[in-house]
Amino acid sequence: SELGFFEGKHFVRYETAAEALEKVAFWLERPALCEVMAQAAHEQVRTQHQYGHRVINMLAHINEYSRELVKV
Repeated sequence: SELGFFEGKHFVRYETAAEALEKVAFWLERPALCEVMAQAAHEQVRTQHQYGHRVINMLAHINEYSRELVKV
């Protein structure tokens, strides 16, 4: 995805209440897999989603926007 999080690696997605209950039951029976997913999500946040990353991203967008303004 755009933010670097992927279903099945960093999170579990569901669309209905019944599906949510099924997935909760599945994951409660597999605590080791929950830990693996939690660690992967934590690592993604730690390495890609800190304030410094946001500032760099905003500055890149500002720089790109400024270049577009100069062309006008």
